[in-house]
Amino acid sequence: MTDFASWLRAQANPDPDTAALRAFADPRADWPWWTNSLSDYVSVIQAANPPNKDNLVSAVSVNYGRWQMGQARPGLLGTLASHLGALLLALFGLVVAVAIFYGLFFNPKFFALMAQVNQARGLITFLFAFATIAIILLVAITTFWMPKDEVQVRFEKAKDLLTILIGVMGTILGFYFGTVSSSPPAATPSTSSLSAPADQPAAGGASH
Repeated sequence: MTDFASWLRAQANPDPDTAALRAFADPRADWPWWTNSLSDYVSVIQAANPPNKDNLVSAVSVNYGRWQMGQARPGLLGTLASHLGALLLALFGLVVAVAIFYGLFFNPKFFALMAQVNQARGLITFLFAFATIAIILLVAITTFWMPKDEVQVRFEKAKDLLTILIGVMGTILGFYFGTVSSSPPAATPSTSSLSAPADQPAAGGASH
């Protein structure tokens, strides 16, 4: 697979806009020849702010599309790798849906357990805490995997969502563990009251 910068430099008989783009890129030390991300090239042009900035941005976008069309189609592994985030998210949703479906329709004890306050409270607390932690891990992982031109926008939305979830989770966990710790232990009868000595005479009886 040829890098975009190398492909652009090797084009023969370029059109005027492409020739202007190459003339702009060749002498620049900050031209991002090490990456294949279109946003990096556009950022360099916008930061330099040349008089023909719009023409250069258009030229780099058109040539980037030509470069992508000329690349070999990725195999099955390449296709799966390019959609890994969507596949993992779909797998996570499928696992949750199957677990809920099984609990509702194939586990006869589920509704009986949910009728008990302690069981229902514990399940809701576990599910909410598990989902919140899973979202936190997902955001942390995608921060490193996602292209950097998308991280800023999506991270702001994820941060707003996490702010709501963490606030609700703190309320639920505080109420749950506070209730569990403040409930008095069940009274258990003492050993002495369970049985009386065998040789103790009945009340009012005579001893022999």
